[in-house]
Amino acid sequence: MNRYSPNGNCLYNAVSILLKGNEPLATSLRLLTSVELFENSEYYAIPPRMEEVLSSNGEQFQNQNNAFSALLSDESSKCFKDDRAECINKEAALNLRDRNWSSMA
Repeated sequence: MNRYSPNGNCLYNAVSILLKGNEPLATSLRLLTSVELFENSEYYAIPPRMEEVLSSNGEQFQNQNNAFSALLSDESSKCFKDDRAECINKEAALNLRDRNWSSMA
């Protein structure tokens, strides 16, 4: 049974173990995740399924802005005004922090 290092990279370590059987891919996976977020921030700013989720959870989230802001870390939510893509870029930058399990902490 493989175990991953408890070093704050647990999500990326786990995926690396799944793919390769060991942890060396973790840093690359973290970097590639941030690149994906940077390059496609407009796509992630308005997720295609958000309307579907909102209609099924209408009582929990009053509108798209409330739902979107619930997905952001405290640091990124400070930039949230009307530019969702900027918030996604901020999350991508925060994700680059090594040994940080998530920017959403």
